[in-house]
Amino acid sequence: MEVLGGSQTIFALTSYLARFTYNYADKYFLTANFRADGSSRFDANNRWGYFPSVSGAWRINEEPFLRSFETLSNLKIRASIGQVGNQAPVRIFQYETTLGNGANYDFGNDGEADIGIVENRFPSVGIKWETNVMRGIGIDIGLWQDRLNITADAYIRKTQDMLTQVRIPLSTGNADDSPLVNNGEVENRGFELAINYNDQISDLSYSVDVNFSTFQNKVTFLQNNSVFIDG
Repeated sequence: MEVLGGSQTIFALTSYLARFTYNYADKYFLTANFRADGSSRFDANNRWGYFPSVSGAWRINEEPFLRSFETLSNLKIRASIGQVGNQAPVRIFQYETTLGNGANYDFGNDGEADIGIVENRFPSVGIKWETNVMRGIGIDIGLWQDRLNITADAYIRKTQDMLTQVRIPLSTGNADDSPLVNNGEVENRGFELAINYNDQISDLSYSVDVNFSTFQNKVTFLQNNSVFIDG
C-alpha cells in the first residue's frame, strides 16, 4: 500500500507603483517613485510598507558655456535617494503560534509513551518590513565622441529595522525556531569607477575596460544583544 501526502500554503503579495518623470530640454531630468507593498507574511497591523524614491540628473555639456569644448561629448551629474522593502526572512504565518506532536513522555510504568503536543513555533509579534535606504551620487564623462567613457559612483546603503532571529534559551524547549524581531541597523558604503575606451583601426574594432570598486560594511546599531549560557 502506498501512502500519499501533501500540503498547501497560501501567500499573497500586492504592490502599487506610482512614477513621475520630467525631462527639460534634454538637460534636466527628474524621476520620483512611490511604492506600496502589502504582504500576508506580516500581521494585519504591519502588513503594508511604503517606499518613496527620487533621482535627478543634470547634463552639463548641453549648457551653452560648455558647447565650445568639442572634446567633451558627455558630462552628466546624478543623485538619488530611495527606499525598498525586504520581507524575505519572514516565513508564512510566522506571526502565529503553531503546535505539533512529537513531545511524547512516559507518565507510568507501562513502558508506553503518551503522545504530547508542544508549541513548536513562537510567534513573531509586531514585526514589520525591513527597509533599505540608498543614497548615491555619480558622474558620467564622455570624451572624443564617447570613445573614452568614465563613470564614477559613490553610495551609502543603510538597512533599518533589520529582520533577525532573537536568541532564546534552551529552557524554552524550542530554541531552534526563534522568533524574528526588527533588530539593528547595518551601513554599507562603496565607491565604483569604470573606464572604457573603444576605437577602430581600419576594420579592427577594439575596447579596453578598467573597473575599480571599494566596499565597507558596518553594524551601526544592535538591540537585544543579551548573552546567556546555552545548555
